[in-house]
Amino acid sequence: MATKTQQKQSSVGQQSDQNLSRLSAASEDGKVASRASPQHERIQARAYEIFQKRKHNGQAGDQVNDWLQAEREIADSQALSASLTEAKAPSREENRLAEKW
Repeated sequence: MATKTQQKQSSVGQQSDQNLSRLSAASEDGKVASRASPQHERIQARAYEIFQKRKHNGQAGDQVNDWLQAEREIADSQALSASLTEAKAPSREENRLAEKW
């Protein structure tokens, strides 16, 4: 005879299984939004591009190195973009002088 605790655990387990089944079905129907961040999606897309190029050229490699290369390239691109944005921003002094004119 099962104890109350065992019965409760069994019930919770069945509910979890049902929830996972619903989530899986909804996911397949496209009803569940992707949980990947935009950053993750950019890295994923770039890693796939690197893989395709490597495969086309017959080069050896693996998906981990493709991913790491994609991360580096995107981080470098973002750092460059940020530095260009800062370089273009006028200083307080330039703003003050512009207001005088």
